[in-house]
Amino acid sequence: SISHLRRLIELNLGDPAELDRELAALIEL
Repeated sequence: SISHLRRLIELNLGDPAELDRELAALIEL
C-alpha cells in the first residue's frame, strides 16, 4: 500500500540500499 511505502521511505532515508531491498521485496509480492 502507499502508506507502507511511505513508512519504508521514512524509516530508510539514511540507508538507500536498505530501502531498495525493501522495495524489491514488495515487488516480488
